[in-house]
Amino acid sequence: MRHICYFFFFIFATTYAQKNIFSGVKIDSSSYYLELAKFHKGKNDFGSTLESIQKALTIAKYKNNAESQAKSYAMFGKIYQEINRPSEAIENYNLSIALYEKLEYMPDLAVAYYEIGVCYIEKKNYTTAESYFKKAEKIYKLLKIQGAQELINLQKGIVYYAKGHYKIAANYLNSVVLKSDDNVQLNAKSEALYYIGLIEFKGNRNNLALIYFNRSLELSKKSNNLELQSKALKKISQSYDNLLNIEKSYMNLKQYLLINDSINKLRNARIGKEDLINFKESERLKTIELLDKEKKEQQRISKFSKLISILSIALISILSMLSLSLYRNNIIRSQTNKLLQKNNDELQLAKEKAEKASQARAEFLSTVSHELRTPLNAINGITHLLIEENPKKSQLQYLTSLKFSGDYLLNFINDILEINRVESEKTEIENINLNLKQLLDDLHQSFMDFASKNSNEFILKLDNDIPDNLIG
Repeated sequence: MRHICYFFFFIFATTYAQKNIFSGVKIDSSSYYLELAKFHKGKNDFGSTLESIQKALTIAKYKNNAESQAKSYAMFGKIYQEINRPSEAIENYNLSIALYEKLEYMPDLAVAYYEIGVCYIEKKNYTTAESYFKKAEKIYKLLKIQGAQELINLQKGIVYYAKGHYKIAANYLNSVVLKSDDNVQLNAKSEALYYIGLIEFKGNRNNLALIYFNRSLELSKKSNNLELQSKALKKISQSYDNLLNIEKSYMNLKQYLLINDSINKLRNARIGKEDLINFKESERLKTIELLDKEKKEQQRISKFSKLISILSIALISILSMLSLSLYRNNIIRSQTNKLLQKNNDELQLAKEKAEKASQARAEFLSTVSHELRTPLNAINGITHLLIEENPKKSQLQYLTSLKFSGDYLLNFINDILEINRVESEKTEIENINLNLKQLLDDLHQSFMDFASKNSNEFILKLDNDIPDNLIG
């Protein structure tokens, strides 16, 4: 349904633009091309997006429309930012800032400062990035824009994390995480959770790191952020590897490789640097000629021939890029298969080591437990004999407490042996007779000394209706 709406919008917009251009009616063409650029950007058609922005910019310059020029430069910056060209993005954002400052468009100016800060983070120039975030924060506080502070705190947290100031970074990141989940802040919150996970991971707190990475992965799935999903899955795999949970580590590594392959395909489908520069320059020259009033009639005639040439070049470029993409994908697939085979061998070796370690632990526990039972049975036997010899009343209390403690310790050792039975899947459910009143009374006698030493009262009240013999 969405693609059908795009199709009808494109037909309507193109027909309307052609009708007004060829009928000589003056319209705000720069606004039209900016909207058309947003449409192409939504379809990840970066070549057409840049073409529309360049046309909008040229018309805005011709009409001396500073607002449209600023918006065009800002959109250029965003496109370059999304195709990982931070230097070109910064250049265009600075051009938009110069115009926004003259127009006093404070919200757009704050956005430009913020995006430049993000670009400098990509260039690992964290000091400069921090200065731009401070400029953006100052405007956001002045305008009291809701949700903007969380974005600033996120970037500050990333900057301090990169500088190694993990405690300060965690404070900023937690302020983002504590905000409620909404569509606007979903990406910010998932990224904040990811960086908190990195801090815990660096501190070898792998269990805590897993909690944050998994929460980040869950939110990034809701916002369809493939880049963040890839990073979170990679760190989840590494955390499980550190915890010697090889099976889960391998499972998450496999998901990471699948998503990373999808990301690489999207990146390979995007237009290259030289194509961008040549395309922008040719479109700039063509649009200037199109809008030249003195050569309007000649331009109308030459427009279609130039368009055919550009489309032919674009078609050849696309076919070449598709061939290159297929070739690169085959190489990546081959490398991925080798990596998976290597990881599989390592996982098998780790599994064998883990099984040997588990067997050794079980044998150790069994040996130690049996060795402890021998002297303990002697202690319990001697205690029983002393009780049978009619000791004094004061001695009987201590002997009873000693017998209870010995029985408790013997049961504890039996529980250790029971753990080995559970792990070997040989556990059987047993029904055992017990005297609940006697058990509680023994506990009462055993802890009376501790209570009296600490000036506490240990009071035991039993219901007379409780039977003497129960099965548990």
